[in-house]
Amino acid sequence: MNDETLVGQARTVRRGIMRLSHHLRQRAHTGEMSGLKSFVLSHLERHGPSTPTEMANHTRRHVQALSRVINELDEQGLILRETHPSDGRQVLITMSEAGAAALAVEMRSRDEFLAAKMEQLTPAERGLLALAGELMERIAEGEG
Repeated sequence: MNDETLVGQARTVRRGIMRLSHHLRQRAHTGEMSGLKSFVLSHLERHGPSTPTEMANHTRRHVQALSRVINELDEQGLILRETHPSDGRQVLITMSEAGAAALAVEMRSRDEFLAAKMEQLTPAERGLLALAGELMERIAEGEG
C-alpha cells in the first residue's frame, strides 16, 4: 500500500470519527454535563486518581483550562481533592461516587443514541464497527 492510499484511508476514518463525535455530543448528552466535564470524569474513570498536571498532560490541555472545570466538578460534588501522598505540594483528584453516577448517566445516554443508530446496520457491520472501536482505542492509547 502506498502512502497516498494510507493517507486517504486515514482521512476517511478521521471524517467518520469527527462526524460521529459531533452527533454524539450534540444529540446524545443529557445537557447536564459539558463535554470537558465528562472528559475529565472519563479520564479519572479510565486512569484513576490524577493530579491536574497529569490530566492536562494526558489530555493535551492546559492546566489553567482544566482548573475551572475541576473547580466546578468539586463544587458539584463530582470529584474529591486530597493531598498527594508522596508530594504534599500537589493535589490528587479522584472521582466521587456522585461523579461516577453522573458519568454513567451521561455515557448511557450516548451509548443508547449510538445503539439506535447501529441497529440500522447488519450484524456483520456492527461487529466490524465494534472491532474498529477497539482498534481506535489502541491507536489512542499508543499516543504519547
